[in-house]
Amino acid sequence: MDSIKNPGKRSNPQTETSVESQQSSDSYARGKTALIYGVKENIIEKYLQLNRLIEPLKNRLDRKDSSFGNIAAKHISLLSEKAQTIIDSALNNERYKLTVDKAKKIRDLSKASELIAESVEAILQEENNPAAKGYMVNSDIISKYFPSVKAEQLESELIAAFQFYREHNKVMPHISHCH
Repeated sequence: MDSIKNPGKRSNPQTETSVESQQSSDSYARGKTALIYGVKENIIEKYLQLNRLIEPLKNRLDRKDSSFGNIAAKHISLLSEKAQTIIDSALNNERYKLTVDKAKKIRDLSKASELIAESVEAILQEENNPAAKGYMVNSDIISKYFPSVKAEQLESELIAAFQFYREHNKVMPHISHCH
């Protein structure tokens, strides 16, 4: 446990100090810990990474705070304490939820420049719009409904088809599922 809690620190100054031997030792410690606790080694890795979070963010995870999940937390754990403090402060606003996509954006932004509260809040304010994500449609379906449409015209044809459908079927603006 001490080896994996303090990677890179030697408990015995007489041991080898090469990077390779340290990595081998860390891997051995993770494997042994996983075996002792009856979990997979990647679970130990996950806990080690989450352990890099500042206390308030760890507390959010422990409370199962809906604004902050495990996967998003893994991305945030890679940031500095200062950046994590900014994120924690922003998450005090109950309207914000740190999704995985937003955590990645914040992490990427931190690589480019120092994080400031305003930029974190701007990312957290972004709407979660599943319709904004790209969707794949099987080429057989496209061929069936748009047999003579060239690829470069397909988008405009699809938009026209969606508009026609909405106008003639009076569907609600948000469809919860497709048949």
